[in-house]
Amino acid sequence: MIALTVGCSQSTTLFTNQSTNQSTGQPTAVAPAKLEPVTLTILTTQPLTDEEFDKYILTPLHNKYPHITLTRTTGNFATYKQTVVDGNMPDLLYASPYLNRIGVDDAFYDLTPLVKKQNMDLSRLDPTLLESVKKYGQNGQIVSIPFVQNTVALFYNKDLFDRAGVEYPKDGMSWNDVADLARKMQGKLTSSSNESPFRALDPYYNNAFNLGSSYSAEVYDPKTGKAIINPIWGKTFQFMMDVFNIPGNKPAKLASNASDFYAGNTAMIPQFYNSILDNALNGKIQFNWNVVQYPDFPDKKGVAHQVDFHQFVVSSTSKHAEDALRVIEVATSSEVQLEASMMGKIPALNDSSLLKSFGSGVPQLKGKNIQSMFKSKSAPLIRLDQYTDLVTNQLTAAFTDVFNGNADINTALRTAEEKANADIATQNSGK
Repeated sequence: MIALTVGCSQSTTLFTNQSTNQSTGQPTAVAPAKLEPVTLTILTTQPLTDEEFDKYILTPLHNKYPHITLTRTTGNFATYKQTVVDGNMPDLLYASPYLNRIGVDDAFYDLTPLVKKQNMDLSRLDPTLLESVKKYGQNGQIVSIPFVQNTVALFYNKDLFDRAGVEYPKDGMSWNDVADLARKMQGKLTSSSNESPFRALDPYYNNAFNLGSSYSAEVYDPKTGKAIINPIWGKTFQFMMDVFNIPGNKPAKLASNASDFYAGNTAMIPQFYNSILDNALNGKIQFNWNVVQYPDFPDKKGVAHQVDFHQFVVSSTSKHAEDALRVIEVATSSEVQLEASMMGKIPALNDSSLLKSFGSGVPQLKGKNIQSMFKSKSAPLIRLDQYTDLVTNQLTAAFTDVFNGNADINTALRTAEEKANADIATQNSGK
């Protein structure tokens, strides 16, 4: 009933099967052309269970376009890169925003003509996602369509806060507020044991780039062919070290914060929502947890981590691009997007009504402050290409040196720039 209501109140897909009568100016129905049976292949490199694949793609696809048979293989980024090298690309790819790291400009089909031909309404996409998509193609070409989003928020262990007798984090906090809360929390945790295994806050999630990603600082300049080491990295490095240097809060080794949090040993972490949900669904979180809005920096008020999403791409070698786009049409319909939202997936459409039922079908999200994740705006995506990792890897190496006491921040960042440029030159020499 919910899906039907949404379908009746607005266009249910990114497409409209109408044209305009030139004499009356009114829309007229377009008779569908005869659709011949076709088999398409799709490679999914991002998590999508068999049940989800059937629910969000196969079943609705069969109901609307029974002439399309879709077969799936699974893999990762390296798997897709190998299909390009082998010249055996699938018709469709389901991937992360980091797809352009492959460094092959003509691997993706330019959907721009088909978008126009099939009356695709791009305004229904989240505008930040649309802006990000246009960065993939040259001159604003459309080479991918997002399916769902991810976001980052501040997750916390309520049991540890209760044990310490400290107030919970709340929405609208700045990073400085969170650091102050961590100092108070760590003091309580440490006072209960001379060698407390518990830590109040770990700001490092996965790499040194993430905490500063709300600034959308580019890391590579295609005009000069050089790395860009923005001053904000010095700022974020200093903040992370200030947090780690809270007595009792520094781990023995720098690593992703997730494992300690899932083990119940860290009170607060910024983390990708999808990671938290997956571990909650798999029963790996055995404590009472909750979530608040992503903290911000004073000059980036209300801005969270840069936008993250999973997308569909049509390979440039596909002989069935129109049918591939029909698969995307089905997956981005309001009905499918609503069902995905109810099951805890953040929709790609610019429709706030879809979030009202967000997570309602997931028992593990019941009673959580889950709507807080949507209070901040995702930062725009930086330019991603085959050089991005070369720079961000050196940023992470630089912070590791700072963390281990092997270099001060300024020296580490200068070294990172030198090494990143050397890596770029080495990669270019091999072309």
